[in-house]
Amino acid sequence: MDDIAEDLEAQGVEVILANHGRWRRLADEAIAAYKKDKNTAPIIIIGHSLGGDAALVMSNWMVHNGVPVRLIVVFDAVAQTHPLRGGIQEVINFYRPRGYGQEVKGSERFNGTIDNIDLTERPGVNHLNMDKDEGLQAEVLAKTLQVLQE
Repeated sequence: MDDIAEDLEAQGVEVILANHGRWRRLADEAIAAYKKDKNTAPIIIIGHSLGGDAALVMSNWMVHNGVPVRLIVVFDAVAQTHPLRGGIQEVINFYRPRGYGQEVKGSERFNGTIDNIDLTERPGVNHLNMDKDEGLQAEVLAKTLQVLQE
């Protein structure tokens, strides 16, 4: 995640890099900022492993509190989370099943898109290094910049 954060910052993107355990505090801060100024959007959340779990839970909390989430990128989340709520526009989930990763699912009210990308056939990519894969990092950087230019 450090490399992705550095690449985004080099492009002038404001990044908050934090441990997964801080999701609620970060979400509450983003909710307060959005309610003061709608131009806080688009909100993009990226996480790996437990951070991927936190990204999903954080997104659900934010939309529950009236804040839309434009993009979530998850690298091999490890826990079963509740299905995603409506108000989340797009999810990219890089995962390896039969290990830690799993597909992300939306609730009945979810109206965004979810792209579950199974990396089983990608040589050399595993749970521990998935977020460090230069090709995946380039995809995430390009997608993030595209969203920010919309």
